Amino acid sequence: TELLSKGVIVTRIFSAVDAPFDRTVEIAAIAGEYGIPIKYSPVTREDIIFLEKENITYTITAGYPYRIPVSKVLRQVNIHPSLLPTGRGPWPYSRVIMEARPFGVTMHRIVENLDAGDIILQEEIPLAPDENQITLIKKSVGSAVRLAGSFIEDPDVLWENARSQGEGEYWSDYSDEECIIDKSADIEHNERMLRAFYGEGVRTDVNGFPVIVKRGRMFKNKQDCPERTLTIQMDEGNGVLCAYEWDLDFEPLTIAHKDEYLRLSGIYAPKLFDYSFPTLFCWRKAYGWRVYFEKDVCLIMGEGFFMCPVGDRKQAYDMVERLLDIYGTLRIESLDEEARDRFAEIYGGRMSVEVPPGNGNYVIEAHQYKTFDGSGRLLHKRKNDLKKYSTLEPPPEVIPITKENLRMVREISGLAAGADAGEEREGIDNYETLGLRGVMIRRGRNNVGFCISSRLNDDTIEINFMKNLEKERGSHLFTFSSVMEIWDDSIKTVNLEDDADEPGIRAFKQNMGCEVISAYDIIIKRGDL
Repeated sequence: TELLSKGVIVTRIFSAVDAPFDRTVEIAAIAGEYGIPIKYSPVTREDIIFLEKENITYTITAGYPYRIPVSKVLRQVNIHPSLLPTGRGPWPYSRVIMEARPFGVTMHRIVENLDAGDIILQEEIPLAPDENQITLIKKSVGSAVRLAGSFIEDPDVLWENARSQGEGEYWSDYSDEECIIDKSADIEHNERMLRAFYGEGVRTDVNGFPVIVKRGRMFKNKQDCPERTLTIQMDEGNGVLCAYEWDLDFEPLTIAHKDEYLRLSGIYAPKLFDYSFPTLFCWRKAYGWRVYFEKDVCLIMGEGFFMCPVGDRKQAYDMVERLLDIYGTLRIESLDEEARDRFAEIYGGRMSVEVPPGNGNYVIEAHQYKTFDGSGRLLHKRKNDLKKYSTLEPPPEVIPITKENLRMVREISGLAAGADAGEEREGIDNYETLGLRGVMIRRGRNNVGFCISSRLNDDTIEINFMKNLEKERGSHLFTFSSVMEIWDDSIKTVNLEDDADEPGIRAFKQNMGCEVISAYDIIIKRGDL
């Protein structure tokens, strides 16, 4: 806005959604207000060529995390948060505070070597005694705006009078290991660490769990800490860390966790499909799943809740007790009856139970699922629908899904465009790695449907994804039931997952004669609350 207010014509904006302390929303609003095109992916050589052809004179960059191709035509300027030539590198703020370095902001020409171009303008910024990373960033932003404003007053002269940097000093990012609180260090050192990584986070542990503290302060005594904050005791005489903003430092769930998770779920896992690795993996982005392994137990965390720990039961309940000591109140979702009853024995009146709508699993015996044999008018009707679809011309053909025909399955998924399209694509893209098995339905030359499944336990499979593009009666039933052709007789039960609280899905699964396995959420309070 500073540039626009001075009459500068801004023809294009490049922003980065994954930059530290992202300001994409604010930048996008400005671009929209002034009708300026905006691009969120890294600047490419083609972008630079386009700008050259548009007779652009200057590009100004600040806080942009990607390397920009250097142009021989454009005058490219970068605003860097350090007093160059000292402090070259991606993120100088933390080191300035940790090492009490002089700080300022530099505008320089962009050259092939990072942050090494001739200096155009520079402004020194004094550090306050309690300076932290957030306050320092705010100061540097203000300085960058001032430098940009000064540059626009007479850009050609300033460009021509730029001075060489000479030899410089590169500051690398701190490693994760260097961002760990040392409980044996004195209060002053850890207070400096908290300020240096304020808003970004330092790492420590509480009750055996890894924790990241984004905002906090050091105090001499626990009683000095404000109420309702997490207190972390340092070694004797080294004070207490009071965390205002913190989180468990669990890893985002990835495919690399598969083998260890499967080992632990073999010890004990609830009967619900929520706990199968393919389901967890495919829905990891929607629920923000994070995972933590400890000995023979695995804990999965979502946004504001935990799943029941998987693995050794004794270790699982010990883990819950330690979490309860940290949080005071815990919400654990998707428990089966066995886990619910065990928690009730342990916590009694401190525990309340909720039955979330739509989260119970629908289970059907494998032979009934395949043939729809059984009593009752609805099952008889379903069986007739299935028979009718099977005898259509051209007849439906069941084809096992393989690496070679996955492309066709992707096409069906794309045409169906279901509410779970993103999760379904994850399953298709990782089909073999996740150990999924499925069938594709073809009629004549057209691929019309698919059903993807996975093994839930020794005698149970679950249906992960199913789509059929046809509107014929029985088309969905045929697609559902055909998946049994690729499983052997050891499979006795099929889990059709939940109904997502959708009346149509609920009616469909109830009419199939499914048994419902209820899911429970529990809320536990610490004894002193």
